[in-house]
Amino acid sequence: MARHDRYPKRTRKFEIPSQEQEFSEDFIREQIRIAAERTPSRYHTGEPCGKPGTVNDAFASEVYKYMMDHCNPNNVDGHMFLGSYELERESMVMTAQLLGLQGEEVRKSTGFFLSGGTESTNQAIWTFRNKFYSQKGIDVRKEGFLGMARAGVTPKILAPIDSHFSMEKGTDIFGLGTDSVAFYGLDQDYSTDLDDLAKRLEQEYRQGNELMINWVVVGDTVKGKLHDVKAITEVVSELSEKYDKPVPPTVIDAAGQYLFLSLMKDSDKYGGDIPSWNFEVPEVSAVICDAHKNQIPYGTGMVIFRDARDTLFTNFATDYLSTDMLDGVSSLSEDEIVLAQVLATIPTSRGGYGPAATWAYYMKYGMEGMREKKEHIWEVTKGFRDSVEASTDYELVYEPQTANVVFRLNPEIFDPELNQVVYRNINNSEEHGFYIGHDCGGLARSLEERKMQGSQNYVLYANIMDHNSTDSMNTLMQVLNVEAERLKR
Repeated sequence: MARHDRYPKRTRKFEIPSQEQEFSEDFIREQIRIAAERTPSRYHTGEPCGKPGTVNDAFASEVYKYMMDHCNPNNVDGHMFLGSYELERESMVMTAQLLGLQGEEVRKSTGFFLSGGTESTNQAIWTFRNKFYSQKGIDVRKEGFLGMARAGVTPKILAPIDSHFSMEKGTDIFGLGTDSVAFYGLDQDYSTDLDDLAKRLEQEYRQGNELMINWVVVGDTVKGKLHDVKAITEVVSELSEKYDKPVPPTVIDAAGQYLFLSLMKDSDKYGGDIPSWNFEVPEVSAVICDAHKNQIPYGTGMVIFRDARDTLFTNFATDYLSTDMLDGVSSLSEDEIVLAQVLATIPTSRGGYGPAATWAYYMKYGMEGMREKKEHIWEVTKGFRDSVEASTDYELVYEPQTANVVFRLNPEIFDPELNQVVYRNINNSEEHGFYIGHDCGGLARSLEERKMQGSQNYVLYANIMDHNSTDSMNTLMQVLNVEAERLKR
C-alpha cells in the first residue's frame, strides 16, 4: 500500500456549484483541511527531508497574510502600492548587500521579486539575450528569430553539467535552443574541471561562436557543491581576450544557498572555505536567490542585477500604469520612477506579499539571528554526514559544503540498482513521514555520463532544512539502516 493511501479521503469536485451556498463554509473548510493533510512531505512533523521547502516562519507568514488582507499589493505599480514597492526595494538593497555590494554599487543595482528560481533564471536569460543582440546592433525584441539569424553569430551559454534544468528551459523559451548550452565537466572532487571548461570554451571560440552568458552554479540542487566563481571567470576572461571575444556577463545560480553562504562565510562554526562567489567577483552581473527556501512563504524568488540599466533591455513602457508618477508629488527618485514605469519582468503582476515577508524576516532576525539558524542547520548536516560515514551499509558520496548530504548503498555489499528500492521504500512507507531525494546522474562528471543515468550513477540525498533536528535525522538514519537490513535478507 502506498503512503498516500493512508491519508484522509476528499470529496472531489470538478464543477462549479450551480448556486451560492450550495456547499457550506464548514464543508469547504473541511475539504481544505483534508487537502492540506494529503501531502507526502509533512514539514510540520519535523521528520521530512530532501524537498526544497520547509516550515514557514510564523512571523513572516503573518506579514505575508497581513499584506494580502489589507492592501493586496501589485508591485508592478509603484505608485498605487507605494509602501509595498518601498518594502520590495529595501529588501532588494539588503539582499544586494548580503551579496557583496557596498555603497555606490548598491545604488546602481536593482532586482525583482519573482515566483522562484526558475522564473528568475528565465528573467536573467531574457535580459542578457536581449543585451547580447543589442550589442550586435540587432533589436531582437522587434525582429525576433529573423533578427537572431541576421546577427550571423551563435550565442552560447557556458555552464557546468550540474546546472539546474531551468537554465535549459530558458534557452527553449527564448529561442536559443538547448544546444546553445556548452556544458563542461567536473573533476574527481566534483568541483569545476577548469581544464575541461577551457577546452570547451576554446572549441566554441574556434567555431566562431560567442558567449552570451557564463553560467555558474553555487550550491546545486543535489550536491550543494560550491564552484570557485573567481577561478572560473579568470579562465573565461583570459580566453575571451585571447580570441578577441567580448567577456560575457556571469550569472550565479545560488537560488537555494544564497542566504546560507552569505551568513556562514563569517561563522566560526562552519570550519571550511567558502570561495568567492557573489558580486565581490567583478564579472558577476546577476545573482539568483530563493527567499522561499529560507522560511519565507512561496513563491518568493529574486534576481539581483549589478547594473540596473540591464533591466532596460526587457522593459515595456505602458500608458496605463503609474502614469501620474511624474506629477511632482511622488516620493520616488527619478531612477526609481523609470524602473517603476517599465514592465521589465516576465510576469506583469507581482504580488507584494513575498517582498514584505522577506523584509520582515530580515528585520526580525538580523544578521546574527539568521546566522544562528544556518549554524543549526550546519550542525544537523554534519551530524547526519557522520552517521552516514560511520555506517557499513552506506557510503558518503560527496563531502558536504552546504546543507546537502549525498549518499548511497555501499557498492561492495549491495547491487547499485537497490538504491532505487531504498528510495521508493523510504518515500512510500506507511511507517514514517520521511522524504529523501534521488538523482539518476549524481555520480556523473561529464555530459556523456550524465546522459547515461544508469544505476551506476544513482545517488540518494538529504536536504537539511530549518525544521530538521538532530533527533529527526538520527531517526532517518535508523530507518535507512532498517531498509538496508531488509535488502540483505
